[in-house]
Amino acid sequence: MKIISIANVKGGTGKTNTTIGLAKELSKKYKVLVIDNDPQSSITSILLNDIKEFDNTLYDVYLQKNIGFNDCIYEFQENFYIVPNCLNSMTLDLELSSKGNRENILLNKLNTIPTVFDFVIIDNSPFISLQLKNSIVISDLIICPIDNSSSSLQGYNMMMKTLKTLQDDNLIENKNIYVLRNRFDKTSKFTKDFNKAVEENLKDVLLDTIIFNSIKYKEASALHTTIQEHSTEHAKVFTDLCNEILDKI
Repeated sequence: MKIISIANVKGGTGKTNTTIGLAKELSKKYKVLVIDNDPQSSITSILLNDIKEFDNTLYDVYLQKNIGFNDCIYEFQENFYIVPNCLNSMTLDLELSSKGNRENILLNKLNTIPTVFDFVIIDNSPFISLQLKNSIVISDLIICPIDNSSSSLQGYNMMMKTLKTLQDDNLIENKNIYVLRNRFDKTSKFTKDFNKAVEENLKDVLLDTIIFNSIKYKEASALHTTIQEHSTEHAKVFTDLCNEILDKI
């Protein structure tokens, strides 16, 4: 089982769409579990909107000793499963503030993920939080989406500082992190100049795949489905991303 975190300490870089698109593509050949580790619960509301009540969510995994991942796995499609989240997770940092070893809560419950899963993809909030740190600790690979803005690069730099802090605290060893260009505009001169600068400065960690901006991704979310089912043309890029990630792993 390989675990991939999608994370950037900036909102609006397309983390959720990347998670869904990559998970759907992987599910064509592998069994995939998506963990909604964002208190905003976007993946839960997009893909599990028809389920009104959950017996347990990721919030319970963090808080309840007797609740594991296996207690809150819901099937979305064939080979595509989800651990949902809820808004109560907004308070987790406060609720767990006095708990020892709190960055390893998910690590200590990894054995509750059924062995049938080949990949686990984790969607994260755009904040340096306890949830993000737990996600990093258990991940084999981190994908950091950036849009064509300087603030998304600042978010990537904050991610690197977070990794360094976790290393200094002996919570992780070296982690492979790669940058994904996402929500890029094809035509503007600014984007072309920005992209050139990114290629020069991040070439060692930059993925070849570029996901260009399109209303189709928002439409897919609004229709509670994946881009693969909404627009074959716009889904092709996730085949490239999937193959590139498989090569990295």
